[in-house]
Amino acid sequence: MCGFSGWAGTGRLASGSAPILHVMSRYLASRGPDDEKLLERENFRVVFRRLAINDVEGGEQPFVSADGRFVAVVNGEIYNHRELVARYLSDVTLASRSDCEVVIHLFRKMGTECLSKLNGIYSWSFAR
Repeated sequence: MCGFSGWAGTGRLASGSAPILHVMSRYLASRGPDDEKLLERENFRVVFRRLAINDVEGGEQPFVSADGRFVAVVNGEIYNHRELVARYLSDVTLASRSDCEVVIHLFRKMGTECLSKLNGIYSWSFAR
């Protein structure tokens, strides 16, 4: 199971938080030994540790929407991701074959209503 950590605020966060995020990431290393990604934006910071199971080569996180407006980290597995793509995302070009990538695209289209469509075990965090 992957892991993520970080923080968010309503205003501009101080820069230079990468060392703190890397320390936080080290505590998650056993949960996600396959990859580590750090993302810093004006109002949030996140580090994601990945245990690569689905789409080992292409499912890197955090996921960022094409317009850059939304960022998502998802931990777990979405069992019905293929059905969701066929039903709701046929007009979207996916960057990976990751089951978790569908979450950001569904959120962009449906908002939090998308959660009722997901069948799986997961936790997630979004930022705007």
